[in-house]
Amino acid sequence: MADDSRDPSTSEWQAALKHFAIAHDTEHKLWPDWQVKQSQNAFARQGGTPSYDALCAHFGKDKLDTALQGIIQERRAWLKFETQLQGTESPCHVCGLTSALDYYDFGLARIISEERDWKSVGISGALSAVTLPLLGAGALYGPGKNTKGYLLRMRLVICKSCVNKQKNFLGIFYAGEQRCAAHPLWKELHDVGFTKFVSTGDLRNWQ
Repeated sequence: MADDSRDPSTSEWQAALKHFAIAHDTEHKLWPDWQVKQSQNAFARQGGTPSYDALCAHFGKDKLDTALQGIIQERRAWLKFETQLQGTESPCHVCGLTSALDYYDFGLARIISEERDWKSVGISGALSAVTLPLLGAGALYGPGKNTKGYLLRMRLVICKSCVNKQKNFLGIFYAGEQRCAAHPLWKELHDVGFTKFVSTGDLRNWQ
């Protein structure tokens, strides 16, 4: 019978090893300063951060390295995904121009329930259909606290020329659902259930 206490692939050990990896990222290459400090403080309350050698002695070096590499690869995938969501270093999503760019925030949500009395839940899986993980993303309440779902905050990147072409008769550009569908991840996210469009103005109502 397998000894789960020495299996780093269990969900409990994966969570603990993720905190171990975060706590040791002192140069903040993969995680922000606040998250590194949070994990370090959590270990401090338990007597200190365990050493790599101590974990090797517990799990075996090969098993530990495999588990840590998986955690780091998932984090890198998430950072790449987040970069795509936010349009960082992206050209215009409409025409591909790389200069004179404007940015418009919006979101896509995957709805869990339209009811009111849901207990707090969270996910820590992957968007397997697009091979990009939602690491630790939590469920949020929508307007009126009667809608609950997972929200991805995104940005439409559009050049001033395309903005001018798409203004309405009042000379106003509105980044609505049809316009934001130009985001390169739109179809992939729709395919895995992120179909609820959340406008710039409505983003503040999700918390």
